[in-house]
Amino acid sequence: MSTPAGFTLYARPSRYLDLIRPLYEAVGDPAVAGLRIDERHTNARGFVHAGVLVAVADVLMGHTAHRASPPGTGLVTASLTSDFPGSAQLRDWVTGAATLRRIGRKLDHEKAVEDATTTYYEAQDARDTAMAALEDADTARGAAVQSLLDLGEPPARIAVLVGLSVAEVRKLRRTTTTADDNDNDKSPEQDAAATDDAAGPSALAS
Repeated sequence: MSTPAGFTLYARPSRYLDLIRPLYEAVGDPAVAGLRIDERHTNARGFVHAGVLVAVADVLMGHTAHRASPPGTGLVTASLTSDFPGSAQLRDWVTGAATLRRIGRKLDHEKAVEDATTTYYEAQDARDTAMAALEDADTARGAAVQSLLDLGEPPARIAVLVGLSVAEVRKLRRTTTTADDNDNDKSPEQDAAATDDAAGPSALAS
């Protein structure tokens, strides 16, 4: 099969292109490629397989971007979206052109977003751990306040010892007093029932 006018064999090697060759590039512009559709490229209905077109487009775009990048730059395909408004059939001549619009650091940005997200959730976990520790500390401090109140220490001194305000100490005292009052409000019958429950069946039998 003769080389189409204005085209020459594609210069860059590719193992995949070896399977569907010959692929051509425009003379003086390797960003333009052409492919003559043969039996290897078609599906059961005789149309060119979309996968062939996508693969050629991927190779062409990658090589075009690589030529425009600094030496030693490694490129990978991160995303490739395709639309097929038409199709080609056996022996059709198909061409495609790659246009470089900008050179960016897209993947670096995405990695930064991923790292930031990870840092955020790690900070949330650390916050939850710290909050749990604070709750435990508050519980321990509350128990200490109650013990000091039971010993008759004045609220002002307790506030200095445990790092609370006098109002907070008094609030804890009121909370304790209310709980004690609730216990004292029980009727004699309730106290007796509670005593029986505590004693158990064996004590009652004796």
